[in-house]
Amino acid sequence: MKAERRHELQENELAKDLGKAEVYVREHFKTVLMGIALLVLVIALILVIIHNRRTARSIELQNFYGYSDRPAGDAEARLALRTLAGETGDDELAAWAWTQAGMMAYEDLVARYGELSSEQREQLAAEAAQALQAGLAEAGDLPSAAARAQLGLGLLAEMRGELDAAEGHYRSAIALSASAPVSAGRASERLDRLSQLAEPLNLPTTAPAAPEAPEAPAEMPAAPEAPGE
Repeated sequence: MKAERRHELQENELAKDLGKAEVYVREHFKTVLMGIALLVLVIALILVIIHNRRTARSIELQNFYGYSDRPAGDAEARLALRTLAGETGDDELAAWAWTQAGMMAYEDLVARYGELSSEQREQLAAEAAQALQAGLAEAGDLPSAAARAQLGLGLLAEMRGELDAAEGHYRSAIALSASAPVSAGRASERLDRLSQLAEPLNLPTTAPAAPEAPEAPAEMPAAPEAPGE
């Protein structure tokens, strides 16, 4: 009898608990439902933001490659790259866009150097230097972009006759050879050229002696025998 009574009391307690839970759900149903709806809305918003960021980056990359493929003398393309670099929230893309704009300005300067006035040369050189410096600042932990920016700054310094500065930039690019072998290789070639230019000519103080005439052979070689008939 005691066991049955105990069982009956447990059932009553369980029924009371279920009744309380039912009343709680009934009273707070709208609040719970609003919480679930809010959670779903937040998740949906996060997914939309992620999708929009991926779409925006895809568009920015398309623009970057599109502008980069234009001729170096296309001032509008260089301006578009600088604008992209300044507006994008992607540090890596900004570094590459700045660097590419700077290299294109340098290449335009080299290609049209003879036909440009001194003022135009300075303007292009300043444009290239500003973009390359910005690219180097944005590169951070991106050694490939940093090496290309250092190479460009070295080429620009060499053109201006600033050989010590050029050497410093080339050595900085070479130090990143593990991640940027192409830029480092080109920097190494330019550094070798600077080393050759720095070597003294060592001109002789007196005219060199005339070379001695070669001795005639003791005997002329015998003519080959005619083949047998």
